[in-house]
Amino acid sequence: MLTTLRERAIGLAFGATALLTLSTASAQMNIALVPTADPEVFEFHWTANAAYSGIMNSVFSIRWDASAGGDISEDDFVNLCSNTRAPLLTNDLPVEVVGGFRYFTFRCDGSSSLGTTAQCGFAVGQTRALHRFRIAGISGCPNIGLSNDAYLDGLNRDYFVSVGGVPATGTFLSGQIGAPFTVTPGSYGPVCSNAADIVLGGSPAGGTWSGTGVTGNNFDPSVGTQTLTYTVTQSGCTVSQTTTITVSNPPTAGTNGTLTICAGSTVTAAQLFAQLGGSPQAGGTWSPTPSGAGLYTYTVAAIAPCTGNATATVNVTAQPAPNAGTNGTLTICAGSTVTAAQLFAQLGGSPQAGGTWSPTPSGAGLYTYTVAAIAPCTGNATA
Repeated sequence: MLTTLRERAIGLAFGATALLTLSTASAQMNIALVPTADPEVFEFHWTANAAYSGIMNSVFSIRWDASAGGDISEDDFVNLCSNTRAPLLTNDLPVEVVGGFRYFTFRCDGSSSLGTTAQCGFAVGQTRALHRFRIAGISGCPNIGLSNDAYLDGLNRDYFVSVGGVPATGTFLSGQIGAPFTVTPGSYGPVCSNAADIVLGGSPAGGTWSGTGVTGNNFDPSVGTQTLTYTVTQSGCTVSQTTTITVSNPPTAGTNGTLTICAGSTVTAAQLFAQLGGSPQAGGTWSPTPSGAGLYTYTVAAIAPCTGNATATVNVTAQPAPNAGTNGTLTICAGSTVTAAQLFAQLGGSPQAGGTWSPTPSGAGLYTYTVAAIAPCTGNATA
């Protein structure tokens, strides 16, 4: 039973013949839970404010975050002083989960006196590491510490120690160990993708950055918006936090283009946009307002944090519409043959050269002059 833990320690102490040597009226043994380089392994360090050489017995408990898992086995107990002198660390109870914590109670059973300071005894103010144990399978960064919680049915598992049959219960010298610490990665951006690299900080200092675009402590905005991770390890406890850097792209209006329209027609914004090269962004503005032939500039405004508008131009030229002139007449001498030049000379207006006559000029008759349209113009002209 749990209640016998403390009773047994007292009984062993008072049943021993070894004497307690005191150097002060307020003699006591203080205990500390101390981490080691192995995050699963811990030690109990004892500090005496009196000289102790008698048989030592004790009961004490620890607790840690239940979510961290882990178990304690008596097979993993190590007595750091002579097994014939130091109280043996032992326990026949399991780890118990109560509320948000895991609890374990240790018992130290002494069968021989501590002896001299050359053995396992204590001088005034001396600290000794008497015991080592393992919490197998513990993970994360749990709060681990000595505890006086009445964690099961209100039974007493408080810290107690006696030396030479005299109670010498002191205090806990250490607070929580392995406690999670706060990691602050910091805030960065928003930034434009063409900006210089961002120097990353983070608190506490000395952590490592990871993520796309990260080299050492620098972030290259050209990779776009990214969530980066800052990781810090202290005393075997690793804590990571993330931060998102929002990256905006600079405006792009594409590259310059050209467009030919039929003379007299009006160009549209959609026609102009289609002639831009590259990958222009939609939503820009055209200047001047699209109409006929001319040079038009497309502008995409920058959006903070980017600066500097982007521009590209489209040069619009006009293709003349076909012009066959106006109808004409020609009188020739009966039996003579008319020529294409004679027919062309009789056309009114400003006919374009290079057209065709149909039928082939010969004698009297009706001849049609046709000027073919050249794209983008459509519809041939005739006279």
